[in-house]
Amino acid sequence: MPARDLKSFLNDPPTLRNAWLKEPGLEVYVRLTMRRLLGERVETIDIASIQVKKRGCGYFTAFLVRVEKEAIQRKLTIFIENVTDERFGAFFSKRGYCEVSRDPSCFALFLA
Repeated sequence: MPARDLKSFLNDPPTLRNAWLKEPGLEVYVRLTMRRLLGERVETIDIASIQVKKRGCGYFTAFLVRVEKEAIQRKLTIFIENVTDERFGAFFSKRGYCEVSRDPSCFALFLA
């Protein structure tokens, strides 16, 4: 059951590498890991699963803005897993994310 928010997850000791986060209007499964993306090894915060209470209310966008700010401060790349909706993929592309995999479709924002 989700019990933490983004800030508490990122401030936890480095032994906690994945968790369900409870944020306003949604629950998100995230992971801190190292990945090889576009030929480089980078530290990432992965957004692996999203459960939104009601689509179209801006809950995920507000969460993503917070993730992006934290990623800049912590020199992390943001990795979005398994984007199956074309509209959602277009959303990430408009925000500057690169599609780094197509089957399944995954996106990354390189901030580090």
